[in-house]
Amino acid sequence: MSDTVLARLAEFSPTDATPRLVDAVFTALPGIDPLPPYPALASVVAALGGTAADMPNATARLDDDASADILWMSGLVDTGDKGYAVVSGISTAFRFLFGKAESRTDALDTDIQQRNDAVLKGFALAYLAWKASDGPIAGRAAAFANMPAGRALIAWYASVEIALPFADNAISGGGKVVDDLFEKHGAAQFTRLSSLAGGRDLGGVQSALTALIGPIRTAVDAAWPHVERVAKAAGDFLPGAMNVGDKVAGLVATGADVMPVYRYLGGRLAAEAGVLRARGGVVA
Repeated sequence: MSDTVLARLAEFSPTDATPRLVDAVFTALPGIDPLPPYPALASVVAALGGTAADMPNATARLDDDASADILWMSGLVDTGDKGYAVVSGISTAFRFLFGKAESRTDALDTDIQQRNDAVLKGFALAYLAWKASDGPIAGRAAAFANMPAGRALIAWYASVEIALPFADNAISGGGKVVDDLFEKHGAAQFTRLSSLAGGRDLGGVQSALTALIGPIRTAVDAAWPHVERVAKAAGDFLPGAMNVGDKVAGLVATGADVMPVYRYLGGRLAAEAGVLRARGGVVA
């Protein structure tokens, strides 16, 4: 089956593990609501304040290049090369927060891979923001942060990719952790992303990231005091995660094993972006 926006939405039912995991994490974060189901385009239009009159134009937008780019990148985050999506921030956090002393040491040993993946996924988030709307980069980043799926992606990234795995560092300030990660490792990970892009244009990514850093910092600062709640809430969806005696290396997943959260949220983003582009970027 081809990867279309409607097909992507149809991949996920509210009772599936991935939407339930996302809702569990968001329930543990202050000010973040669980996501309404998007069984079809009509539910997306309604969630954004539209009516049946918006459906024809919105449907036409689902097959444009921007939608295809969003689907591509959000799929790549979950199913890219083994070095792209192998580390789960939640699994690492379990070892640090709840493990025995030796298990905490194992958790910290994943810092290099987790760090690299966090930076790479930050660039992926910027790509999604760049493609989700039109106009100047700053405006696109602002629009992304205001879309329900954009807010969800920022909240997930801030809590699971930054606050959880770097909980020991975040106490000194989540924003500083974000700045340090990108200042020290951004160049290498952007090169890595370029190698995975297969020649696709990444020209707006770095500018979009600069525009998104503020919202990401804010989200990390909001999330890090709640990392223990987030980790516990997510525990039911991570088989073996509480078995803290295991080595982290035995629990990290290959791309096929990672919960496809970015694929799920990316489909929602593509649908919302299509609806809003059909309306000239205006939420009804």
